Amino acid sequence: MRIVGGKFRGKSLKWTSESTTRPTKDNVREALFNVLENSLKFNINSARVMDLFAGTGSLVMESISRGAGAATLIETNYKVRKTLWENIKSLGVEEICQVVGLKAQTYLERGNPEGPYDLIFLDPPYRITYWSTLLNKITSSDWLQSDGLIVVETSKTTELKHPGFMELFNRTYGIVKIMILKRECNNENQA
Repeated sequence: MRIVGGKFRGKSLKWTSESTTRPTKDNVREALFNVLENSLKFNINSARVMDLFAGTGSLVMESISRGAGAATLIETNYKVRKTLWENIKSLGVEEICQVVGLKAQTYLERGNPEGPYDLIFLDPPYRITYWSTLLNKITSSDWLQSDGLIVVETSKTTELKHPGFMELFNRTYGIVKIMILKRECNNENQA
């Protein structure tokens, strides 16, 4: 596994064989960031990013390589967090990364003291069934900037309902489906 773009392009990342992780493949990450930066014109420079199911951190490390300025990585598994920290240290980005050892739902329930994020990655184990709860918590506590994006990675067979969000992108790569969501604007703000 390696970083595919930005200042750390080609740098290898460690991964773990823990059954709870499923790192996003290089080609899928490359396609995702091409869509974000080129098709959607998302400005990653100085962006605040969060990964609610960080695993080894490949999505956030890719974001930092491309210019993200701060990152929060949520990961419950201690062994996986050790690998995550090794990846952060190998890039020398400890100062801009915060790693939290809580479940995503628990972290979101605490509220957001640091202000909203520009980009949130939501790449949980495929078996979860509480998508709506996670999306509701993200919007109810201002975790996401008004023009921020959520990148969702699921199994290609997952049918995800996302009321309150516009789907900007939806594509399948092998067994993986990537969706990019943005909050829907109410009619008052569309003028």
